[in-house]
Amino acid sequence: MIPRTHRQLVSVEVMWPTQMLPLPLQQAVEALTQGETPDQIIARMNLQGFQAWREATSPQDENDIFQIRLDDAHEARFLCRYVTLPLH
Repeated sequence: MIPRTHRQLVSVEVMWPTQMLPLPLQQAVEALTQGETPDQIIARMNLQGFQAWREATSPQDENDIFQIRLDDAHEARFLCRYVTLPLH
């Protein structure tokens, strides 16, 4: 029997830009730390008329990388790091 596991978020890093993020991008970081998944954020941002997408990673990768573009001047790339923990 394969042990059941889940991924737990351990950190969120804004890979770029290094300057202050506009409010919708700050809210994405807050949503991640409150338990929303990158896929949920991407779907919500796309519904709001922004461009958001996930970058390809391997299935074994412990990271998610995704980008959100509000307009030509405001875009951010996020790195979410996870650990795999056993379910009890």
